[in-house]
Amino acid sequence: MLNGTDRETSPLLPPVRDQHGPHEGNRENDVNDHRYILCRNKEEFERAYNTEAYRQSLNYRSLEYLREPILAKESEYRQRDEDEFLRVFKEAQEGNDQGIETKIGNCLCKCSWCEKCRKLFYIPKYKEYIQKFDHTRTRHVILTTDRNKFENGLDALRTITDKKSLSAFIRKLRNGKKIKVGDHWEWLYPPIKIKQALAVLEFYQDGFPHWHLLIEVEEGGRAGMIGGANLHHAWKYGIVKETFFNNLDHWKNIAGYFADKGYFEKGKEYQTKLPEDIKDNYGRRVRRITYYLGQKEGVHEEERIDITEDEAFVEVSKYFEGKEKEQREKKGKKEEKNEKKVNYRVILSQCGTRTYIRTVIDRTLVQMFLPVSFKVIRDILNPTYTKQHGYVCSLSLEALQLIEANSVRTIKSRETYNRLFDDDDDDLADLESSFNTVKV
Repeated sequence: MLNGTDRETSPLLPPVRDQHGPHEGNRENDVNDHRYILCRNKEEFERAYNTEAYRQSLNYRSLEYLREPILAKESEYRQRDEDEFLRVFKEAQEGNDQGIETKIGNCLCKCSWCEKCRKLFYIPKYKEYIQKFDHTRTRHVILTTDRNKFENGLDALRTITDKKSLSAFIRKLRNGKKIKVGDHWEWLYPPIKIKQALAVLEFYQDGFPHWHLLIEVEEGGRAGMIGGANLHHAWKYGIVKETFFNNLDHWKNIAGYFADKGYFEKGKEYQTKLPEDIKDNYGRRVRRITYYLGQKEGVHEEERIDITEDEAFVEVSKYFEGKEKEQREKKGKKEEKNEKKVNYRVILSQCGTRTYIRTVIDRTLVQMFLPVSFKVIRDILNPTYTKQHGYVCSLSLEALQLIEANSVRTIKSRETYNRLFDDDDDDLADLESSFNTVKV
């Protein structure tokens, strides 16, 4: 048991108050007069005062043990540190006959502007979109930006995005424009019935943006051309070009090539890359693909003849009050969302540089993100690949402890484990087959 002098010098224990009561010399029990419970070690202290560290330890058992991480976050000797980590990691895995079954994966950015992720995740989506179009009724429209109207490509993209000019272009084509001639109205720009449209953003070598649009209309061939007057009325930022597809081969050469490669013209893969100033300074998400559905049918207003005028006024007032509240909430969420800065240089540079590790320890789902390339870890572990579970391997407890000590992020959750491995779930056996539940 620690005395008062020991407690004053102990870094783990709080100080004690004066052990004497209001009347000096009347101390029946020194322990009861202490403001704090006397503890022999840190664990007793955390248990006694229910600190955050001990509350967390009640929910899961940590893999950590007393060792310093090898991979320092801001180390100028990064390669040396990584080589040392891999050496220790290989030693921890030696003689691992009965390890813990673990899933590993590649931490990809899943960004449409990443060459690797575009081929893996977005090319299949492009093919799905292209297959929806009827090439005989589809128009290929290119929207450019005038260099004289903007300072640079960043200014052009920001201006057009802030004004939602791409959506406005489709809307103006659909709505058309009327003018009054005498005592009647005539169409100056007739409305275009658009069944569907697909817009794809690309960049020229000087960094200015342009958009390729596939627009499906009602009529086929030359008769279904939208027309330069309509197009320039809807787009005020530069030149507009329109063509139609002569036959299926022509369609495959343009739309089919985009579906396979992710860009429209051969030899122009550079148009799928973000300019350097936009990577650093745009600060928001850059949407590469936008799909527009066909025009919605008119919604008929519901007729109610059994409601009084006063009741109708109250009901309409409540409706608009709810709408106003909903708009305020949306505006607040939008402002909060806009505060999140996006740096594409950081996102693209970190693609594939981390390894995702997932396992189960003491009925707790543990997920870790190790700042080492997945390819390097995969070559060391030689995991088995299955379509259902991905890459699965066996890791020793010492190796998992080493990974946790060097991970940039670790997530541990019993709630997630209970949700995934619910006893009432029919697929319990299949889900747990890829993990061994162990206690440490």
